[in-house]
Amino acid sequence: AVAREDNPHTWHTLGRCLLQVGLNEDAHGALQRAIDGYGDDAPNDLYARGAAKALMDDADGAFGDLLTAGTDAPNLLSEALEDADYLRLSEHPRWATIAG
Repeated sequence: AVAREDNPHTWHTLGRCLLQVGLNEDAHGALQRAIDGYGDDAPNDLYARGAAKALMDDADGAFGDLLTAGTDAPNLLSEALEDADYLRLSEHPRWATIAG
């Protein structure tokens, strides 16, 4: 399989992998490319963009995107409860908004 350079999912995955091996600065560059690529046209794009923001420890941005996505697709809120990217924020005070 070939990964397309303009595919935000590719950058998101790369950023996640770089974080796992401790290359945080490189990860942030990849995650920013993912965030820029996702856009905000559809709930799933907002969900993914928020997950990338969560990996960058941008809690406000992540929650904002997730709650906006959940307005049109409520199932995404429950998915976030099991999503490793979003679970990084489970200690944040706004997590109760998602967890209920």
